[in-house]
Parts: sequence; C-alpha cells; structure tokens
Amino acid sequence: MKLGTTLFLVSYALAVIPACGSDLPNSQTPGASAGSAGNTSSAGSSGNVGSSGSAGAPSNAGSTSSAGSTDSAGSAGTPSSAGSAGSAGAPSSAGMGGTAGSAGASGGSGGLSPLQECTKTASIDRITQWTATSGECTCTPVGNILTKEGQTEVAKVVFNGGGWHVVPVLITNQFGKTADLSAAPGITLTYSATAALHVQIRSGTHWDGGDQWAADVPSTSGMKQTFTIPFDASKWMSLFGTPVQTLSSVLKEVQGLVFVGDSANTVVFYGLRIQGFEPACP
Repeated sequence: MKLGTTLFLVSYALAVIPACGSDLPNSQTPGASAGSAGNTSSAGSSGNVGSSGSAGAPSNAGSTSSAGSTDSAGSAGTPSSAGSAGSAGAPSSAGMGGTAGSAGASGGSGGLSPLQECTKTASIDRITQWTATSGECTCTPVGNILTKEGQTEVAKVVFNGGGWHVVPVLITNQFGKTADLSAAPGITLTYSATAALHVQIRSGTHWDGGDQWAADVPSTSGMKQTFTIPFDASKWMSLFGTPVQTLSSVLKEVQGLVFVGDSANTVVFYGLRIQGFEPACP
C-alpha cells in the first residue's frame, strides 16, 4: 500500500472514532459557591449506559449541611466538556448529605413495607437493571453486577482505581421509561462501601453529560448500613457543570440513578427504596 494511502486511512480513523470517556469533565474545578458542584457521565443505551466521572470528599453519615443550591439550575459553573478524567478537579462536599440508620428490614428496605421481588429475573427491591459500565471504568465485574450472597440477591462491584467508575441503575427497568418521583421524600439505600462515592439522579430528557444533580454516598468502612438521601435541594449539587434542569423538573421524569466514584472501592448494594414507587418487573 502506498504511503499516501496509509496516512489518509490513519487520519480518517482518528477523525471518526470517538475517544473513550469523551463525555468526562475537562479542566473544570468545582467552584467555591454552592450549586457549582457536579459529576459527569455518559450513557446512551440500556446495554452500555455510558461512562462517568465524579469527584468529592466523603461526607459523614447524617450530615445536614444547609449549604447548597436552591431548586434552580444554579448560577456557577459551565457545562462540562469532553476531556480526560484525570483533570476532574478538586473535591467538594458543600451541601451534600443524608440520614444514616441501621440496616433495614427485609433486605434493606429501611423500614418500608417489603416488596415482592421479580420472579422471572434477579432483582433488588424489584429493580433488575444494575450495571457497571465499560470504557474507562476499571470495574470488576463489567456489565450486570447482580449476584447471590447466600440466599440474598445483591449488586456487588469493585472499583479498581485508576479512573472513573460508573454504575447506572435504571429504576424503571427499561431505558427510555421514566417515573415521577416529585412526591417522594427521598432515596433509602442499604449498602456497604469501603470508600465514599456519589449518586446522580438522571432524567429521561437529559440522561447524558456531567451537568447533573448529585449527592454524597459516604463510606461505611465496609459495614452494611441504611442511608437516606432526601429530595431536598440543599442535599443535591453538581460538581462540574450547572445542571440544565432544575431538581424539581428532574424528579418528574427520573429514568435512573448513576453511582459514580473515582477511587478504589468495594460496593455492595442490598436495597434501594423510594417511598411510594414500586418498579414494574420486566
């Protein structure tokens, strides 16, 4: 093959093949004011729901910090642009937090009435779609993370470090389908984690990108615990880009939750409940 033809083909390939994690934050640094915080993630299909990033220091369980955004899209920061995860910026913990408690009854229901699990496929609180994404996520395993722990179904994933790690959870069990959670008080999560991570709430209208609302999920030092994150605007922020939707508008069309972290971690999910919402089994 002639040299000119070879150079043409190499240039074409570089131009048309997107870089892995192209939706990760670039050189943005969280601002000092509340409302400028945020994670980033990319997802586009139910089979491979994107890649993501997150940064932030762990918050203690039970934090009730009042610093945070009002129920608006915020005033600081700009939407994150394509870039590498290595330049995600310094951690920020302003305004995030939740309420800690003991491990909930019935597989981590947090005191809520137990749900009948799905019969045709594995589920946790009737949610069947627990996925660790590929790409920059150095996770073990990649793909479906549901597994048996004794007689109990759990979702277990190891973040091996060295990049952003992303676990999308489709609460409706179907990509493209949303749920109105505007009347719900918050999320009750039963889990264990050896390091802190974050959870983003994603709408059907704006699933992709780093300009999302996020809350802290603190480390439990590997111990099982139940943690409630209220749908209070002071508990949700964006670490990198100003959200394009208000939190109240996102809650009207929630497609899923995206758990993200940028440090080595072993995370086990035992339960995820949203009061007043019961996922439909596939």
